[in-house]
Amino acid sequence: WPKVMKFTYGTCSSMYILCGYLGYFAYGSAARANLNSNFPNNSLNTASIVVQLVVTYYCIYVTSLVMMLHIEQHVFGIDPRVSCGEATP
Repeated sequence: WPKVMKFTYGTCSSMYILCGYLGYFAYGSAARANLNSNFPNNSLNTASIVVQLVVTYYCIYVTSLVMMLHIEQHVFGIDPRVSCGEATP
C-alpha cells in the first residue's frame, strides 16, 4: 500500500506542477487564481458558472443520497416508507 500512495502522490504532484508551469507560461502573471474570474463578466459566463455549480451539487449530494438509500434498503433492510409512516398495506 505505501508504494501505491507514493506512486499516486508522485504522479499527481508532478502533473500539478507541470500544469501550473504550462499555465503560467501560456498566460503569464496576468492570470488570476480563480479561473472563472479570468473570463469576461457577462451573462453567458454567469450562466456557465451557475450550471457548473448545479452539476457539482447534483453529483455530490444527490448521488450520495441515492447510494445511502440503496445501502439502507438492501444492506440493513430498512424500508424508508415504513420509517416515515407512509407504508401502504
